[in-house]
Amino acid sequence: MELVSNLSRRQFIDGEWVESSNKETREIINPYNQEVIFEVAEGTAEDSERAILAARRSFEKGEWANETSENRGKKSKSDC
Repeated sequence: MELVSNLSRRQFIDGEWVESSNKETREIINPYNQEVIFEVAEGTAEDSERAILAARRSFEKGEWANETSENRGKKSKSDC
């Protein structure tokens, strides 16, 4: 559970686990007993922008750029 705890305080952006730009976290609470289950990174607008730009860059220049929409669909479904 410690691995989940450590990773949940970070965000996966541009291929790396990173802290949120404001370094804040948010507690996730079990609604049944009100206990804190774990903490997650409190993402900011800046973090969202970084993630969006990384996704766009990857889409335009990465593997997906050369794939047909049919193959992208097949690969996406195989991940589910």
